[in-house]
Amino acid sequence: QVNAYYMDGYNQQLTVFPPGKSTGRMMTNAGRSRSIGTEAQLSIYGEHFSTQFSYSLCDARFVRYFDGNNDYSGNSVPFIPKNTFYAGADWRIPVSANSVVLHADMRGCGPISWNESSTLREPAHLTIGGGISWTTDRIRLGFRGDNLTGNQHPVFYFKSVGNEFFALSK
Repeated sequence: QVNAYYMDGYNQQLTVFPPGKSTGRMMTNAGRSRSIGTEAQLSIYGEHFSTQFSYSLCDARFVRYFDGNNDYSGNSVPFIPKNTFYAGADWRIPVSANSVVLHADMRGCGPISWNESSTLREPAHLTIGGGISWTTDRIRLGFRGDNLTGNQHPVFYFKSVGNEFFALSK
């Protein structure tokens, strides 16, 4: 399955932080933004094996955004990754009337711009996950691990009292 999209946004609301040593957040409107992208997904199913792939490409930009001091037109809209990627596989092992399912996956994201000026950018990153579960007709008991390689990357950015902070992944 493949999809393409174009979104034209007017008066997109953005969170901004007060200048100086103030705390809190304010809302502002960007005059105009647009997002162009495509998404693709492929799933393959077999008797004991299945796999899924997905990829998305998004170019989200301000078409017109002047905050009174700076013109951000043409810059990336913050918090929207340019690429996202997923690949996962399941292997089902029959055990009498039940089954054991082994799962592995890889997820990717980025680059991401964290501010309107596009000066804070995170490069693309990958994480690996996996799990094992025991399945009956009525119950599924499983254990799962995400980011098994311990790849630490920013997942959120904010500014407070004139300082910038990144919340990091676990």
